[in-house]
Amino acid sequence: MATGDWSPGDIRRLVSRLTLEQKVAQLAGLSAVDLFRQSEAGPAVEPLRIKDVRPHGVGHLSLAWFLGNDADSMRGLLAQIQYVVREVSPFGIGALVHNEGINGFLHASGSQFPTAWAQAATWDPALVRRAATVTSAHMLDAGIQLMFAPVMDINRDPRWGRVHETYGEDPELAAQMSVAFVRGAQQETGVLATGKHFLGYGASEGALNQAATQLGRRSLVDEYAEPFRRAIAEAGLASVMNSYNEIDGVPVAANRWLLTEFLRETLEFDGLVVSDYDSVTMLRTHHRTARTEGEAAVQALSAGLDVELPGNANFASLADEVASGRLDQKAIDVAVARVLAIKARVGLVPGFGPPPRRPCVRTVRRPPRSAVPSRPAARSCCRTTASCP
Repeated sequence: MATGDWSPGDIRRLVSRLTLEQKVAQLAGLSAVDLFRQSEAGPAVEPLRIKDVRPHGVGHLSLAWFLGNDADSMRGLLAQIQYVVREVSPFGIGALVHNEGINGFLHASGSQFPTAWAQAATWDPALVRRAATVTSAHMLDAGIQLMFAPVMDINRDPRWGRVHETYGEDPELAAQMSVAFVRGAQQETGVLATGKHFLGYGASEGALNQAATQLGRRSLVDEYAEPFRRAIAEAGLASVMNSYNEIDGVPVAANRWLLTEFLRETLEFDGLVVSDYDSVTMLRTHHRTARTEGEAAVQALSAGLDVELPGNANFASLADEVASGRLDQKAIDVAVARVLAIKARVGLVPGFGPPPRRPCVRTVRRPPRSAVPSRPAARSCCRTTASCP
């Protein structure tokens, strides 16, 4: 991971200056819809509510795609929110704002491209890279630093409801497209990419979403992990999102072998692991491995999951778990250091690294509808065979 003009030691010293409550605040999200209020003119955003709901700071802003009806209004609202976040957060640390971007910037103002499945049908990584650059440029212009894409799942059962989000069934093709996407985002604009869903999500039993995955270790490691391995090694993937499924009876959100031993030690990933929305809560409500919010939080954090999203339903209990002796604060420190390293990389920590990069007007200006989006569409149609659904 590029560190600019700061070192891991600098990050650790910053972590040591935070209170336990401030550390915990960096490990969870705040939903943008929690800042909405009703007015005579309709729903309105009230950034000052942050001071009441997150007095120790805001780690991450979720559901940003609900903000504004156009690029200008979204940009303005995010700027207002960040201003208040920096007021309540220690040392003026900003919130890491994420947004979906699998086939375009998920917002009313964003250009939309063909689905990832159609993009893979072009067999043209350069085109995927270009689409990722356009998507991330729109995000950067709006004030978003983290993109929840690409989907690196391998899928071989068209019954699965999210098959169109993947690059298909072949690990090599999916790996090449994933590497191209990550490079197009991170190297061209500085918006950080998130590979998802780690791991085996697209191989669920009966093609049911969130069902158990029945895969052997060799297939899991050599095939389903290949796009992640390549994106980490060849493109410097910055972030990974866990999957909802369980493997061999262990939920991924609480699987230390997957999230730490395999991902970090074997694949040498040194970035940030974020939860898919509500996957920590699902340890209580779906997988039944935890009885309380605190138990779910400890299971996830101990496994190697750094951030709970979209909110803090479970991680809010981390301070109590430390006080009770059920969790070593060192585990929190490690996760906070990873969060702050990512934030420093995108200019959200004052005094650390370069300021956020702003693309030139030519880069972020929306291309004509007949320009960039049509090329992947045309290519995917030309390359699609009768065997494709």
